[in-house]
Amino acid sequence: MKIVFLVISISICIGSAQGQWQPVGFAARNVTCIAQHPQDTSIILTAIMDSLFESTDGGNSWSFLTHFNGLPINCVMYDPAYYDTVYALLGFGSFSDGIYRSTDGGYNWAVLEWLYWPLDMVITHTSPTRIMLVGCDGPGVYKTEDNGGSWIIWNDGLADSHVFAVDYCAPFDTTPIFFVGTSQGAFFRSLNVWTQASGIPVDLKVSSVDHARDTNLGFAAVGCGSWSDGIYRSTDFGENWQVVDWWIYPSCVVLNPVWQNYPNDTCGVFAGDSGLGVKYTDDCGTTWQQVNSGLSDLYINMLSYHPQDSMRLFAATQGGLYRYQYGPGIVENSVDECNALSIRVPTIWRVGMHIPFESSVHDQANVLPYWIRIYDATGRLERAELLDRTSTMLMPIEQSGVYFLRVVGQTKQYGKKIIVID
Repeated sequence: MKIVFLVISISICIGSAQGQWQPVGFAARNVTCIAQHPQDTSIILTAIMDSLFESTDGGNSWSFLTHFNGLPINCVMYDPAYYDTVYALLGFGSFSDGIYRSTDGGYNWAVLEWLYWPLDMVITHTSPTRIMLVGCDGPGVYKTEDNGGSWIIWNDGLADSHVFAVDYCAPFDTTPIFFVGTSQGAFFRSLNVWTQASGIPVDLKVSSVDHARDTNLGFAAVGCGSWSDGIYRSTDFGENWQVVDWWIYPSCVVLNPVWQNYPNDTCGVFAGDSGLGVKYTDDCGTTWQQVNSGLSDLYINMLSYHPQDSMRLFAATQGGLYRYQYGPGIVENSVDECNALSIRVPTIWRVGMHIPFESSVHDQANVLPYWIRIYDATGRLERAELLDRTSTMLMPIEQSGVYFLRVVGQTKQYGKKIIVID
């Protein structure tokens, strides 16, 4: 095959194109929570007040499943190991509050345990002991290690028992690290006692915590109307947090659950707000942009990533349910927005073929080292490599299609569309 080379100075810059939200039901209704089936991406559960609805076609149509006699549904969740089992947290401060369980996908329910005002829950994947935590507004944290047969209050060291969010990570072959968000900051627990996390003001509500399962990265939505409100990030398993975006009244945050496992998934994080819509970052929280196109309601109750498919993201709002339609992923800007950098690289690549790459710069000190990033047509990161030399052989791409090459130095950058053929 003839290889076509182009030696040019930059004519385009490449960046992520913003997607758009598409309504998928329940217009003008307050959707409180969502649960996506762990394996079958066509099955989704959605709650409105005390009623539960199901879609079996990815959100295109909905059918009524059941209602809970006036008890609001605060959280609904599929069991991560037993896919026909679904849990629902019900109540707003009554003797009927509790965690309910269905073993037939949500059609029939029975109370598992009476718990006062339960709001959030998590189930670990660790063995040999599965741990289930439920956070409640008042009693604090309940724990079971026998799938709900017996429960204990698990509040040792917890300075505030108004718990709004629970999560965990399991980076080691030992006890998981747990996290809770309360009305007075965040807490973490790896051994026998809860410890107040540093960096989040102790007088602020933490309404949402989402931590990567296998790494040290976590995010939290923090605030209730103060100058310290915002999206916070931890890079040390929840012990310390730093604000990465000031934002008043954030309500929820969700991290791409598979980004660390697959090379074509970026470190994407979406965050929702009680009135300002949705923000997004694709660089682990360094930069943020609003992504509200298509949203008719900016009050976000919950954001839901599918655990296996990062292209399936839903938003539960006070005015309906929305699915995020990712944009083409790449936008081409004018030369005025970029700095020149000469690159020699084939325009047409072949599947499975190593690609020669060369750069030509007059001032290497202002360029090297530089990142080479390759994106597919949806904007998902296929590959990233840090180089400290001006020439190399790039690893092959194993699937044909249109891709976009981006080279970013210290002060210069280069972008180019490439085609991979069989």
